[in-house]
Amino acid sequence: MKTTIEDVLGVLIARDRSFVCPDVVKDWGEESRAHLKEIAKVGDLFFIDREDPFKMSVQVVVGDKPPHEVPTELYRTVAGNYLLSLPSGALEVQGLDSWIAGNPASTEPVQVEPGAYSVEALELESHDLTEYEGYMAEMLGSDNWAFRDRVDRLYFLGCLPTVMAVALAIFSTWKLGLYAGLAAAALWLPYLILSRSKRYKVINEKVRSTESDLPLFILRLRKLKDSEGIIGGYI
Repeated sequence: MKTTIEDVLGVLIARDRSFVCPDVVKDWGEESRAHLKEIAKVGDLFFIDREDPFKMSVQVVVGDKPPHEVPTELYRTVAGNYLLSLPSGALEVQGLDSWIAGNPASTEPVQVEPGAYSVEALELESHDLTEYEGYMAEMLGSDNWAFRDRVDRLYFLGCLPTVMAVALAIFSTWKLGLYAGLAAAALWLPYLILSRSKRYKVINEKVRSTESDLPLFILRLRKLKDSEGIIGGYI
C-alpha cells in the first residue's frame, strides 16, 4: 500500500484501526507530544515527527521480502524493530491532524493477521549515487541512461571554457576571451542539440516520473512470534 500523507502538525501516525486518539493528544503541544511518545513506547502506535507541515508519500510492506517494485536498496533504516500492536489486523496510516479530527485515513487500511508486529522505517537515501544510477539504468534501460549521462556531461564540459572566457575577457585581453568563447560555443553546441532531441526529453520525463513515484518512507511490518522484551518507538 502506498499513500500520500499531508499534515499541518508534521506528524505521521501508524496505528491499529481500532485505536482512537486520546483526548490528551488533541490539544497538541509539548505535553501532548510527550504523551504520544509514551503511547508509542508501549506499542499502541508508531509515529514519525517531522516537526514542520509536510506532504510526503509512504509505502507499507509486510514481511521480510518486499515486492520487486520496491527498491529497498535506495533506502536506509532510520528506525527498526519497534513494537506495533495490531489487535484488529487493520493498519491505518494518516497525519496526526486528521487523526485528532476523527477523520478516516485517506486509503483503505492494510489488512494483516491480528497480533504483534515489529515496524521498521526506511527513508529514501539520496546520497548513494551508485545504487541510484543502477536503479535508474534498470528502470530506463542501460542505453537510455548512458545516453542521458553523456548529454549531461556535455553540459558540464561546456561550463569550464565559458567561465574561462568571461574571466579572460575581464582580467586579460578580449582576444583571449574571444578564443575561449569560441571554444565554449563549440562545446556547448552538441549539448544544445542533443538536449532538445525527442529521445532526451522522453528520458528526462521518465526520470522525473520514476523519482516522483518513489515514497519518502517505507514502513516494513514483520509478524512477531514473541513480543516479550520489544518496545515501541518513534522517530
